[in-house]
Amino acid sequence: PTQHDTDLRHLTALAARHGYVAYIIPGPAPGTSTFYWGPPVRTGLPQPAISVDLGPQTNVAAPPRFRTDALAPVQVQGMVQDPRLGITLPVIVGASLRPPLAALPLWLTNAADSRAVRLRESGTGATTALARAQAQVDTSVDAVVAEGELDGVRYGAVLRPRGLVGLRGAGWSHDGLWYVRRVVHDLALWV
Repeated sequence: PTQHDTDLRHLTALAARHGYVAYIIPGPAPGTSTFYWGPPVRTGLPQPAISVDLGPQTNVAAPPRFRTDALAPVQVQGMVQDPRLGITLPVIVGASLRPPLAALPLWLTNAADSRAVRLRESGTGATTALARAQAQVDTSVDAVVAEGELDGVRYGAVLRPRGLVGLRGAGWSHDGLWYVRRVVHDLALWV
């Protein structure tokens, strides 16, 4: 394969192909950044909790907005002809291998209603096709998304992307651990 983009975009595309993420973590000192390539880190110590509607403990500027994409979870099915063996093998992946963050994950509660998509691989072996099908299922399970605005002063820390954060006060169906995909910082100068 040839590279047609920047190094970071190329590595990010290769990671996405396998359900992984690729990013740079800035170091504490200049020239000490770390590059991560692998599955999203969905375990470990979470960041301080985001508190909603908890009186003086509330640390959000406005309540978060939740949206659910019920069509996101998929099952992948298809056939692949293994070039080494010369036989056609079935590829069926129906469940994610990622640890669920919700008490009742959408892909589990709506398993009977999840869409079956066709495997779109050719020229690869059965192992590669199975890995890419598993990646497609794994990336489809995060069907509930929350967006909101955090008050950094009341939160007392910097919310960092690509890690876990607790959410409390948002109701039984939304309280718990969340994976932070993206953070946008709005800085204001107070005079």
